[in-house]
Amino acid sequence: MARSCFWHFSYLFLFCSLLFCGLAFCQANSQPSSQAAAAETTYFIDVVGPEYDPEEEAAAARAAQKIAATNFLQATLSQSLRNDWHSWRLYLRNDGTWAPGRMGKRDYGLTHYPVEYVLPFGYRGGFRVVWGVPGAPPLQLVDGKLEVYIPASGVYQTSSPLPLTNGAVASPEHQFYFEDQGKRTVIPHEPLRLNEIGVIMQPDHCPEKQAACDNYWLGSPQEAEALKRAKCPTREAMAQVYNSGHSCDDVEPGSTQPVAELIPPKGTPALMVAELRGRTLNGRPVVFSSDASGAGWWRYDGPEPDVPDEPTLARELKAYLRVLSSQDPGPAAQDTCSHERLKTVVRAALDGPYRFSRTPFGVNVVAAFIRSGNDGSRAVYDGLTFTRGPKGWKLIHSNCGSGDSRSYESLLKLKTVIAPFAGLGGNDAQRFILRTDGTWWPDDPRVFEQPEYSERSFTGYDINGNDLLFVVDGRFSWSRVSERPLTIHTATVLAELNRTLDKYIELLSSGNVEGFLDETGQESFYYGSYKKILELGDNSQEASAIYDYFRQGTKEDEAELIRITGGSDFKDAVKRFLHDGANREVDVPSLLLKLQRLRQETPRISSPEPFSPDFEAVYAPQPGEADGCPNANTITGHGSKWKLNPGC
Repeated sequence: MARSCFWHFSYLFLFCSLLFCGLAFCQANSQPSSQAAAAETTYFIDVVGPEYDPEEEAAAARAAQKIAATNFLQATLSQSLRNDWHSWRLYLRNDGTWAPGRMGKRDYGLTHYPVEYVLPFGYRGGFRVVWGVPGAPPLQLVDGKLEVYIPASGVYQTSSPLPLTNGAVASPEHQFYFEDQGKRTVIPHEPLRLNEIGVIMQPDHCPEKQAACDNYWLGSPQEAEALKRAKCPTREAMAQVYNSGHSCDDVEPGSTQPVAELIPPKGTPALMVAELRGRTLNGRPVVFSSDASGAGWWRYDGPEPDVPDEPTLARELKAYLRVLSSQDPGPAAQDTCSHERLKTVVRAALDGPYRFSRTPFGVNVVAAFIRSGNDGSRAVYDGLTFTRGPKGWKLIHSNCGSGDSRSYESLLKLKTVIAPFAGLGGNDAQRFILRTDGTWWPDDPRVFEQPEYSERSFTGYDINGNDLLFVVDGRFSWSRVSERPLTIHTATVLAELNRTLDKYIELLSSGNVEGFLDETGQESFYYGSYKKILELGDNSQEASAIYDYFRQGTKEDEAELIRITGGSDFKDAVKRFLHDGANREVDVPSLLLKLQRLRQETPRISSPEPFSPDFEAVYAPQPGEADGCPNANTITGHGSKWKLNPGC
């Protein structure tokens, strides 16, 4: 297992650097005047992520391997948390603000502390930790850990954010303890043995508004099941509980037996730092802030690192290898190579060749060396992975005697990639890294081999909504299909919107509902299915699926559907049914009145989100409209295509 892991990590470090190709923009971080800001929409000039350090990744992988030998679940959790913390992205606007990535507001901090939940000895029953409560005290840091002392009432409130959310200082890694006269004993998680006492996670129901709750039950699984049966003895009782917004697993907090209150030790408040840090795809340091809503400012905090050309990198690496051949290689030698075997591989590496790659969101260059040989019975492969940081080159991983020929052959196909990153592209499903040499790769550090796609090409957008074409070939190339100006006056957007509204009003006034649906692109099962049949034909696979759906719905009574719709045959009847259903979905009189009213008003124009060409026109709400529907008066789109919000 240890040997095969080399290829994973070699690929990870080399391919991740190839994969994470990102966003290099040349625009200066200039601040537009307030007058210009009011007249023009903003645009994105760069993307930021957590700093990527291949040496740290190698050390973490090595540590995870050691943990896995004794505690697989702990190793899996640690790796999962690390991947999550190293996956956030934020997008820098030209006005000094930024937008979060598609996962929304995230935990952008670099420092997190494990949490210790301490309960009085003998506690039984439910307890609740309420996060993000305004006015409550922050978590307290004691000896490098966050101490949460649960009172006998079972409710602990803190102003600190939930782990993995914006502003969090708490790590999801935690442990539960009983404390009695200053001594602690570990409480098991999710006990499995009969009558074993432990902590069982409960549904996250939270009675406190605008807060997040973690609910727990402390007792045996049998006690928890008995409480659940008592609360929901019948299906009718279960339905009543769920209809009230609760769960049969919900348990009111508080100890069911007397316990002594604990006195928490004095700690220091654990607060998120005011300034957070990250790097652009090309490694330029960025400082940014993030308030409770996730908004904030940003600024560059230094220049981009210089990356030498390939001949210079090779000369530097060979000089390092000459020194390394006479020194202790360090932790990387502990992977799969004996000391003497590693010395032999290092000497062989002096002759090259090497495959260099520039790492994203960092200052490093990764190099890989691999050679083939024979142990007398089979072909074997040796490999080394190096990283070049501010202090020069360093060996971070080694592998000797691997029999994985597939990984070796895949690695041989890789080319040196040290071109700067050109940006990020994306579609609804994925994000892709764009290089200035015209190639792309998935924005995912776990992808270390060339991925497979069913399409030969597909489209997407860059962060400013310009159309891109991605080609799936041996090179994985990309190109721009269209490019609009970065600076767009709101008056231009308003003019396009009003022309489109005039067209929609004209279509509805003339009773042309089909034309209206076709122009707006509104989502509708009826009209979408109808258009799919017309565009792809009756004999297409998609049309056949629609017809089969209706056959099942009519229980093979096709004649009845033909009679109801007046169709000439079953397929004609289905198309008529879909067409009529699409028309019935549109309340023409009320929609026409709404469009005519909106046409007389001037909305606020919001700039597009990353990877979207669409603006949002926000109109003032009307008296009597529901407060719980903030988007009831918005229209989204660009050019001549605008969609009405479906409402609430």
